[in-house]
Amino acid sequence: MKTHRQYEKILLVGGGSVRWTPWAVCSMAVSESMRDCELTLYDIDAERLESTAELSRRMLARAYPEAGLTIRTSTSLDECLGGQQVVIYQVCVGGLQTELTLMDVLRDKHGIENTIFTTGPASPVYVAIQAPPLLALVEKMQQLCPEAILINQSNPLPALHRLVERTSNVEVFSYCFGSRNSLRGIADTFQIDRARVKMEMTGADHVGVATQILIDGEDRYAEFIDTLAREGYVDQAEWGRVTPPADLARQWGYYFNVTHATDMFREAYTHDIIDSRITGDCLGHITYRENFDEMVCQYADGRDSEFAPPGEIDDSFVWLECLAGSYDKGNLHWVNLTNNGLAREMPDWAVLELECYIDERGIRPLRPAVAMPEFVAEMNRHHLASLELAVTACLQRDRRKLVEAIAMTPHLDDPRDAAKVYDNCKTAMGDLLPF
Repeated sequence: MKTHRQYEKILLVGGGSVRWTPWAVCSMAVSESMRDCELTLYDIDAERLESTAELSRRMLARAYPEAGLTIRTSTSLDECLGGQQVVIYQVCVGGLQTELTLMDVLRDKHGIENTIFTTGPASPVYVAIQAPPLLALVEKMQQLCPEAILINQSNPLPALHRLVERTSNVEVFSYCFGSRNSLRGIADTFQIDRARVKMEMTGADHVGVATQILIDGEDRYAEFIDTLAREGYVDQAEWGRVTPPADLARQWGYYFNVTHATDMFREAYTHDIIDSRITGDCLGHITYRENFDEMVCQYADGRDSEFAPPGEIDDSFVWLECLAGSYDKGNLHWVNLTNNGLAREMPDWAVLELECYIDERGIRPLRPAVAMPEFVAEMNRHHLASLELAVTACLQRDRRKLVEAIAMTPHLDDPRDAAKVYDNCKTAMGDLLPF
């Protein structure tokens, strides 16, 4: 019988999230390597933390009573850090209202409708807002659990990944749901099981592009683009509606694997779509407080269709299983890593979403990386350079550099408007924007 590594202690930072934490607990409960670990949920909001912990414990008792997962809570990093093999970071400073506010500023003050907080003029500002708690975490990790793996699931993902690399020796990997959800969208379009779809993709998180789509080994890319340009696709898990990449596919002949990429070409990514989704998540938090038992059933019975079906580990935890040697359903998975020469079109420091082979020996990107069409490479270089300058601004607490990073985004007709974007964001966000 094959033996595998067991994770004994895992810390989830941002553990008060009703959206992500119960789903993470579901995946751990069915994981061979995590189901008997001690999971500590850390959050600065004590009330929300305890509510989410109770939801998770009741969900375990209902759906996975055989799991030995122990859930603890803490509002102090100093108290809960120590001995972890894995630290999962899922933090949105100020909650989802921060994201809505940044988009409102761009729409109401600058007339920019088609942007989001990870790729448009607000993205450097969002880096500055998100940076302080992450910097505090990695500093303590180096002292209290220097061997732990840090899994970043927070946005802007490439910038926060670079923030860790530039300030610490912590081993960091980043994960986004975009590629997984793109595969689901493709499968929905062809009305087939996702396991029959293979997608080659290249680029950074939220601005990547699919370069090949295979169904049962057959190239169906042109057919998919024709369908997408004509009808759009309906990703039941992510949107439940036709998505905006249809316009981009019609214009450029490529499928951008995440709808955020349409920002870069000023396409029809509407504020209303984002509003409805984020507001729905906020209402979900209100609902679980008012109808706790229903939320327990929803997660335990697998009725939150965005994540893995009941009894299956979600994609974002599968590769932890692969590292432990306890997963036998495939070792190729998407992970965000530093380029280091894998993509010739991009600088070595660029953080790219790469297909990797993962087992007990580690995470190894496939070589060579998929070649980028030149216009995609230029879009990625420009976007990542803006985020890299925003990281520098955060580390130096330099407002001027942050304004320059805003000016680098392609949405401003006049780069001199960048200072006004910063000023309006600062007025709206107050102390959450720290400099």
